Amino acid sequence: MKSIKNAIIILVLGMIISFGLSVDTQANEHNIMLELPEKYDIYSPKLLFNNDYGTFSFRDPYSINLNNSDREFDPDDKVRLVTGTTFRSSSAKKLQVDASGKYKVLNTGKASVIIEETYYECCYSDFIKYCNNAVSPGALTVTGSLGSLPKELKQIPPPISLTSQMKDGVKKEKYRFDINIYKDTSMAYPTKKSLVSYIIANPVTIPIKNLPDPGKSYELNGSANKDDFLFDVIYDKKEKAIKLNMYTIGKAVLTITINNLTFNINIDSRNIEISKDSLLIATKEKKTIKLKGYDKKIKWKTTRSGIVKITQKGEIIGRKKGNTIVYAEIDGHRFGCAVSVVSKAMKNVLRQANMIADKWKYSQPKRMKNGYYDCSSLVWKSYKKAGKNFDDTRSAPTAANMAKWCFSKKKMLSYGFTKNSIKNMKLSPGDLVFYSGRKNGRYKGIYHVEMFMGYCCGDWEGKAFHLIPMGTTKSIQYGHKYIARPYNI
Repeated sequence: MKSIKNAIIILVLGMIISFGLSVDTQANEHNIMLELPEKYDIYSPKLLFNNDYGTFSFRDPYSINLNNSDREFDPDDKVRLVTGTTFRSSSAKKLQVDASGKYKVLNTGKASVIIEETYYECCYSDFIKYCNNAVSPGALTVTGSLGSLPKELKQIPPPISLTSQMKDGVKKEKYRFDINIYKDTSMAYPTKKSLVSYIIANPVTIPIKNLPDPGKSYELNGSANKDDFLFDVIYDKKEKAIKLNMYTIGKAVLTITINNLTFNINIDSRNIEISKDSLLIATKEKKTIKLKGYDKKIKWKTTRSGIVKITQKGEIIGRKKGNTIVYAEIDGHRFGCAVSVVSKAMKNVLRQANMIADKWKYSQPKRMKNGYYDCSSLVWKSYKKAGKNFDDTRSAPTAANMAKWCFSKKKMLSYGFTKNSIKNMKLSPGDLVFYSGRKNGRYKGIYHVEMFMGYCCGDWEGKAFHLIPMGTTKSIQYGHKYIARPYNI
């Protein structure tokens, strides 16, 4: 057991240690045992609250009482007799501590408890002689040998900062325990015990009654009774409320702690989906949309009331040609459906275009045969459904010649295919978007035509919906400057 000498040397060299704090709570009286941790885990300062009082005591778990020890000692082993332990506070304005360890919390903030311990140390054989002459063996403690300490102490320099002074054989050591002092929240209580929350919607709010202002610093955490249930918890000082964001669908019991207030909340987290994010209807036609996962009353609205009528049951009626967004608002988040109202004839054109793109095969050599298409023949065959043929009854013009026809007939629109034109829903289903810019010897370098099919309503971005433009065969990129409305049907 000569390795005890090494343990003593480590203490003398002044490494830094972290400490743990265990609290026995009775009302506002907390009798607290300050002790060195059994393992050197990462240390977080422990908590006291602004109305607390009680008594600190100190114990080193590596010390062993001689009377209760089954260890055999060699004559050269080091043993120690603690002759005195005193306590004091680093900040008397926040935490009053007298020499015996009695304390009272005065203000919130950070403070430290400083413990000063004096002890006599010598070889075991000399110590026994001293004990026989001075004290009973039951009062003695002996430090554990390095060989019996956890392996963490051998592998990592122990984070201990102790000052040791030798005077007439007596050693003095100081220990510091850092403590955070928060507002007492034990008399507060939540106004709700069960909640329904919705994914994507704003956080659910739990007002807390009798909650004092915790100031700039407070302890807030939450846990669920299911390991895979994800959420986060926020304290809103202005509303004096806890707010929860849900990221998992399902039911769980959440345990929330703010300072020394702990309570449970039964949560039912649901996902909200709108049944349709894009809708094409004819004038006077009726369609119904719903919010899936939401069973409360819904107030439906539209961005352009002249285009559609929307009932509170989600029934949409086309009033006149145009584009709008129908939406419902839940907890500040909007769920929308982009609606385009067209004539019955145009709806037949668009239906034909979708059928060709979905079921027929692409082939330029066979473009005019039944069951085949290319970009311009798709447009031509679709408009032919409404009796329109770009002045060619027998064959579809190329994309460049189709654009040339639109220019000659003054069918071109004054705006291009830009984010702004999509955001303001300027394009109508059936419009043609021409891709240009190639040096192919054709009219304006045009090499492709895409029929615009309408809008898909994406996420609510706080001020507006994200709108996604749709084409017949591919997504349409921004930047095309030639757009035509060949027939206003």
